[in-house]
Formats: sequence, C-alpha cells, structure tokens
Amino acid sequence: MTENEPSSTDLNTILAFYNKHKYVEAEKLAKSLLLKFPDNLFCLKMLGIIYGKLDRKEDALDINKKIVSMTKNDSEAYNNLGISLKNLGKIEDSISAFNQAIAFNSEYAIAYFNLSNVLQLKGKRSEALQANQKAVELGADTVEVYMLLGIKLYELDRFDEAIECYKRCISLDPENPESYFNLADCLSICGEFKDAQSNYERAIELKPDFFQSYNNLGNLFANHGRFEDAIITLQKAISIKSNSAKVHYNLSGLKKYVIKDDQFQLMENLYLDSTTSDDSRCYLAFALGKACEDIGDLDNAFIYYKDGNAIRNKQLQHNQKKDIDLFNRIKSSFYDIKKHLLQKQNIAMNQIPIFIVGMPRSGTTLVEQIVSSHDQVAAGGELKFFTQYGAPIALGQSEINNNVLTNFRDSYLKNIAKICKDSLMITDKMHINFLYTGLITTALPEAKIIHVKRDPSATCWSNFTKCFPFDHENLAYAYSLNDIVKYYSQYRNLMRFFTDSLPNQIYELDYESLVINKEEEIKKLIQYLGLSWDENCLLPHNNKRSVRTASIRQVRKKIYQNSSKGWQKFKPFLNGVFDELY
Repeated sequence: MTENEPSSTDLNTILAFYNKHKYVEAEKLAKSLLLKFPDNLFCLKMLGIIYGKLDRKEDALDINKKIVSMTKNDSEAYNNLGISLKNLGKIEDSISAFNQAIAFNSEYAIAYFNLSNVLQLKGKRSEALQANQKAVELGADTVEVYMLLGIKLYELDRFDEAIECYKRCISLDPENPESYFNLADCLSICGEFKDAQSNYERAIELKPDFFQSYNNLGNLFANHGRFEDAIITLQKAISIKSNSAKVHYNLSGLKKYVIKDDQFQLMENLYLDSTTSDDSRCYLAFALGKACEDIGDLDNAFIYYKDGNAIRNKQLQHNQKKDIDLFNRIKSSFYDIKKHLLQKQNIAMNQIPIFIVGMPRSGTTLVEQIVSSHDQVAAGGELKFFTQYGAPIALGQSEINNNVLTNFRDSYLKNIAKICKDSLMITDKMHINFLYTGLITTALPEAKIIHVKRDPSATCWSNFTKCFPFDHENLAYAYSLNDIVKYYSQYRNLMRFFTDSLPNQIYELDYESLVINKEEEIKKLIQYLGLSWDENCLLPHNNKRSVRTASIRQVRKKIYQNSSKGWQKFKPFLNGVFDELY
C-alpha cells in the first residue's frame, strides 16, 4: 500500500459489506474513498457492481464506461461493462463488450458464460450453447452455469445432455429445488415417469409453495392417464397460486363440469378482473368455454371460445398470404426434390419411421396409440427432427442434391435411433410433417406414411376450441374459424397433390371408418406396416405411454363413435362457415 491507495482494511470492509448484502453501506464507504483516491479501480469496480445490485442501471453503466476509458486490456472491466449494457437491454453492445473481455483473456470463463446468455436473448441458440460449454470447459463450475447450460440444451431437444447438467447442479447444491424441477421436466419428456415424479416431489419437499412443480407434476399424471391424481395435484397448484390461468386451463381439460363450481367462479372472476393480462384471459376464456360446454350453456361457451381465439389471434397476427406462399413453395420444391430419390438401403431395423400425418385434432394421437400398442413399435410422439433438419430442403431454401438429402436422412435416422431402442419401428406424429410428405418419400423411401383424415367440420371446430402452446407458430391459423377453414382447404389440396404424385406411397386412413369398423381397419393398418398381428392394437386405451397432446383424455378411453358430431350443437352459431369444406 502507498499513500496514493486506500488501506487494505478499508477495501476489505467494502467487500465485507457487499458479501453481507449491505450495499448502501458498501456504496457509502467506496464513494468516501473515491473522494480521496478518485482513480482507485477496486473502489470504482465495486461501485459499479453495487449499483447493479441496487438496480441503478444507468449509474452502473456510467461507472463501468469510466473504468474502461481509464484502463487498457482489462478483461474484467469489459465483462462488467457487458453486464451493465445487458441490464439496460443494449444486447448488441453487451455482446461486443463480452467479446472484448474474451479477446483480452481467452480463458475468462465467466465472460464466456455471460456472453452465452446474451446470445441466447438474441435467439442465437447454437452460439449461446457453444459459449456456455466453453465456460464449463474453462472451469466454471457453479449451479448457475450448469443450470443455464441445461436450459439451453433442453431448448435444443438435447435432453440427455440437459439431464446430466441438472444432475451436476444437484451434486453442487442438493438443496436447490429448481435443479430437481428442471431435471423432472427432462425426465418427463424422455418418458421416465417414476424418476420425473420423484424429482417433482423432491422440488416440492424443498419448496412447499412451488406451484410450477405441482402444475407440471399434475400434467405428468395426466399424460400417463392418472387423471384423479392429476386433478388433485393441479387443484393444489391453484390453492397456492389461484390466479395462474395456465393451471386453470390444464385442470379444465381434465374435469367434467356439472355445475358452476368454486373453480369455475374463480376463473370467471379472474377473467372479468381488469388487471388480468391478455395472455391469462386467453387461457381462461378457453377453459370457461369448455366448462360452459360441459354444463350445456352453449351460448356462453361459444362467446368464451370466440373471445379466447380473438385474443390469441391478435397476439400471433396470422397471415393467410404466408400460408399460401408456404404451400406453393412446398409444391414447387417437390419437383426438384423427387429428381434425387434415394434408394432403399439396409438400414438398421430399429430405424424405420412411421409418419402419422394430418391436421391437428384429426385423430393422429389415437392412431399413434393404436400403432405403438404393437410390441415392435416405439412411440416417438411429436418429434421436431424433420422440421429442424428438413424444412429448408422442403421449402427450397437450401441446395437440393443427393448429398444434401443423404446428410438429412442420416441426421434424422441418428436422432430417432436414440429413442426407439430395441423396437423395429418408431412413430413420428408431428402434425406439421404433412408438409414434408414429398421429402419423406424421397429421402426415406423405407418410411411408412399414414395420412389420417377426419370429418372436416369436426377437425376445424376442434382446433377452434383448443389453446395450443404459444410457441407453436405453425398453428397461428387455428384462432379464427375463417382462417382454419382456409388452412384446411390448403392442407387438403396439398395432400391430394402428394397422393396424385406419389401413388401407393401414402396410406389413407379415415377416422370415421376407424371408429365404426375398429377391428377391420386396424388389421388393415397393421398389415400395411408389414407387422405381424398384435391383439394389443385393439386396446389402445391400455397403452401406458405418455401422451402430451390435447387428446390425453380421449385416448385413455375405449375407441368410441360419434366424437365427430360434437361440433353440430354449435351449428346455430357458425353462420355456415364450414359449408365451403364440402
């Protein structure tokens, strides 16, 4: 220490105040020292950090800019500057600052971690993941680093790796409820019911008011057909946070309302509350619509469905012209794609996919339940791999040649092989895959394609009564009856185009015929797949696999008729909107 520097005692006192969260005291001492030692970097840096803790964002930025102007090659200063810029929403400048910190110190783990998080905010997921992994590689070993790495991996559907991150979080801090919660989410998606349940319950044990864990545990029970447990658990979530519209919506899909019970009244009060957000009112409207339909109040049911759809339609701002352009590009690109038909190869038997395509709410989940009841078929559910790897090809946005198609094919097969394990075949029922029918037949000639068709009015109405996850942008059409009808017509025309262009390559399955002539239609379906007969296929309601779609209630029942007639009671409200479908 020299007379031009504060004493080590004073500096340690600032640090002690900070560590005890006594930020005002730390600020006061730092500022008093800076009056005598205006260029002391420790005091300036601590003051910048303290302002960040006190949410004095502009003050923090000013201090950190001053420090950067005073120093050369100070990686820590640029890292702190990046944090200040991020807190003010200046993301591009923040990225530049973190990159500058790394340029001065290529082994600065925390700078890589901070960079990863601002890249994530920009939607640059792959770059964000790489930066987060680099931070770990350089020795960053905290719950926060692994937690956010797990989240990034989760968002990229790399669930096995995310699971390992959350396990590392637990090893670092066994008392952190968020780690168990996130681990449970991953395990749930991977079909590990018991482990997912135990981790949700552990999160609740550590944090008894953890309503999100109650909500997700309730959904887990529902996905596996344990509806009574699901209802009890979701009711517990509501008792903790009564204004959670999403939990009310989840519960409404499981209950059969016979009267306007306490939960109904609570939803109604929240819906009418002027402070309720539009997003919450949207979920509540769909839930109230379903509840009113249950008790026979069709007038109010239709009003609520209409209001819920109007809110979501305003949020998503669906553009019909984009749909028309999408379908036209799909047709146009198919002519180039089919020139590069790949030959059938001796791929591993556990890599033969069964694509179940059709409009949402057309019966694809039931068909997957039937097919995956066979002991040689694994249920993949709504897999994103085709959209991730194949969409640019199908839309003509990338070069189309044999190498491109072969690489796409290999990527898809590699990913499904991780899921289907010892089964001969695996289902993929991502509804949007109907767009890629041409690409499927070209790049995966071994694949089986089942096109499920249901009564058009029943399909369109069923879409109108469901609030799909907000991130399903490809379902933006589903919140206006006119838009749904237009989209359905485009979908039907595209499937006719593929059927004409690809004779005998698409199995057309009529939903109404399936539920009326169950045994006959299922046997024909299994024969098409080239599988030996399995009696379990006649009992899809006994299939214990997880179901994560809006059809969770229906598929746990025995196959029943007349489900396509439910829309007819609303016919007086529809002004003939479905007439053009016939």
